Amino acid sequence: MARLAEKTTSSENQPAVSNTVISFNDVAKEYDKGIPAVNHINFQIERGEFVFIVGESGSGKSTLIKLMLREIKPTKGKIIINGRDLNKLKKWQIAKYRRKIGVVFQNYRLLTDRTVYENVAFAQRVIEASPEQIKKATPRMLAQVGLSAKTKSFPGELSGGEQQRVAIARALINNPVILLADEPTGNLDQKNTDEIMNLLLDINKHGTTVIIVTHDHEMVKRLKKRVITVRNGFIVSDHKAADGKAPDLDDIEEEIRREAEEEDNKSGDEMAIDYIDVFDNNDYDE
Repeated sequence: MARLAEKTTSSENQPAVSNTVISFNDVAKEYDKGIPAVNHINFQIERGEFVFIVGESGSGKSTLIKLMLREIKPTKGKIIINGRDLNKLKKWQIAKYRRKIGVVFQNYRLLTDRTVYENVAFAQRVIEASPEQIKKATPRMLAQVGLSAKTKSFPGELSGGEQQRVAIARALINNPVILLADEPTGNLDQKNTDEIMNLLLDINKHGTTVIIVTHDHEMVKRLKKRVITVRNGFIVSDHKAADGKAPDLDDIEEEIRREAEEEDNKSGDEMAIDYIDVFDNNDYDE
């Protein structure tokens, strides 16, 4: 019995495995002239969450994506993603780190001189997957996104929705822990938008953490997921579903509207300073 108790105590003393995959702790990023693109950013995202980051152009959304991808380093604060402190990554470690993150862009960023199959397979070649692995994984992934009949087509022969499906397949082929989608439906009509969002929801159901940056409030309202709102480089709200009830974006917009009214009541000097901040943020962060 003593041995059993000793074993149990040892197990209990082991540190619990964190379920947090993304953590921003008082993060700020300043570009030239010391003007912040984002400031005092604090949030955590758990494994398997589906999160929208919303805000107008120049609000700081794109800077957050760049920070997560380690394209840029924060001026201050700590970012931990998938257990890695991004401030401590060496240059030679960055490419390997990014292999655990899938990225989807608004303009697809496909290789126009390669077929659908070759675009998706290319992501596997980057991580030096074997030819056998590529031949097995690529058709399976294209089937998952509904493009089995388009493997030999070139991007220019596809619709916008189909091109975005190729981009999603490429982002997922290496089984990332996190999928970042930067305005993934910005160039699509409503039908293709719905299809792409349904695909991303299905991907999330299989355990991938999905983060979508968008300014499409109507889509956010329909899907009723967690919403982080960014304004002038600050997080002004972070609404999560509670007790099975999704956050109401109308309430979020009302909260932001009240804050905007408070801004209107500022002195002339304060407003001039804020105008300069927004102007410069638009220069650096689209």
